[in-house]
Amino acid sequence: MVKLLSSIAVVAVALIGSFVSAVPLDVGALARRDMHLVNTNYIPQNPQTVTVTVTKYVNSNSPSSYYTSAPSSYTSTTPPTQFPDWQNQMLSQVNSIRASAGMPPLTLDSRLNDMAQSHSNYQDSISQMTHSDSAGSLGQRCTDVGLQWRGVAENVAYNYPDVTSVVQGWKNSPGHYANMIGDYSLVGFGVNNKYWTQDFAKL
Repeated sequence: MVKLLSSIAVVAVALIGSFVSAVPLDVGALARRDMHLVNTNYIPQNPQTVTVTVTKYVNSNSPSSYYTSAPSSYTSTTPPTQFPDWQNQMLSQVNSIRASAGMPPLTLDSRLNDMAQSHSNYQDSISQMTHSDSAGSLGQRCTDVGLQWRGVAENVAYNYPDVTSVVQGWKNSPGHYANMIGDYSLVGFGVNNKYWTQDFAKL
């Protein structure tokens, strides 16, 4: 009888073990992760002065006035970078959070946008929320987009439906909130299939 009960117990434990291993680990539908690094190899650059020479052309109809370019030429100007509405919305919300904490606003940077978008694309490609990336470490990715950074941070999240909900989720998480109000000056945002990325940099 004792042997029979013992055998039943062993079978039960084995069945329970196989059932538990077959059930995926629930990490929460609205998972979040944060990361920040300091560049110990940062070397401050000496300020550089750029001399601009402006040639003045006399206006023959009005000798007292000048052109800064030849009258026959036209100056083309590059329009300011236009960011998608959702990025402007996220920037506004993050800067509002920073203002409440007494921190200056961040500037949206196209290089960090590219970096963040690439990381969101990578997370979607592997169906996993992570700070790891085949393009390299967080600091390496920041260097690769052309920034000589002193500090860099990253917030990632998954499965938030819109800007407001993911920013609120980050705000409610101490590590992510610390990044959003941290000593940074530039920021970039990316999203792909609900994989969200915020990248911060201090130059």
